[in-house]
Amino acid sequence: MKKEFIYPDFSRKDIEVRCEDNTVCIYGTANGLKKIIYLCELLIENPEASHQHLESHGVLTDKSLKCAIAIFEKSEANRKKVSLFQKFLNMFRG
Repeated sequence: MKKEFIYPDFSRKDIEVRCEDNTVCIYGTANGLKKIIYLCELLIENPEASHQHLESHGVLTDKSLKCAIAIFEKSEANRKKVSLFQKFLNMFRG
């Protein structure tokens, strides 16, 4: 029997991270997802920062799991890919 989906309570915060059936699920409002995009861009532009904890940014709901986003470099070739990805993101910035 499939469990009934429990909707996140976004009345005060914008992101909820869960682990359901061995799957990480990230639920968010538009503002919450924009915050994740911002943090990813921050890491891409400043890889020496290495990671960001979402709980440190006040966006996770009370029922959310803690969550960290990290950036890693595999090789010089990957650094070039990250640079191209950054240029791609810049095309969509306002």
